[in-house]
Amino acid sequence: QLAQRGLTLLTGGTDCHLGIIDLRPQGLTGAQVEYFLELAGITVNKNTLPGDPQPPSITSGIRIGSAACATRGMNADDFTLIADWISEIIFAIKTPNITDICADIRQKVTKLTTNYPLPYQ
Repeated sequence: QLAQRGLTLLTGGTDCHLGIIDLRPQGLTGAQVEYFLELAGITVNKNTLPGDPQPPSITSGIRIGSAACATRGMNADDFTLIADWISEIIFAIKTPNITDICADIRQKVTKLTTNYPLPYQ
């Protein structure tokens, strides 16, 4: 889903619950993307890439995982929404209204997660 939206996945994709997005084509850092996704209520980790020109505290990639959403019982349609939100934020980071976009997506994330309470609550 993310590759179809114009994002570069390290190794071309993944067969497990983790994936790495290379942010160099967008001219962004992992630290930037991690920050704005967090504003939107989406947790990722900045992650170094092979031959990464950025220091480990900045990075050129992010790591995403599906375990938390799968634990909540989310389905393929939900993952498609999340992929849409992630890509929307990444491609909007350099725009002046990025904080408004993050706030809008945060409301959508809150609405989605309300339908899938954590199993230990």
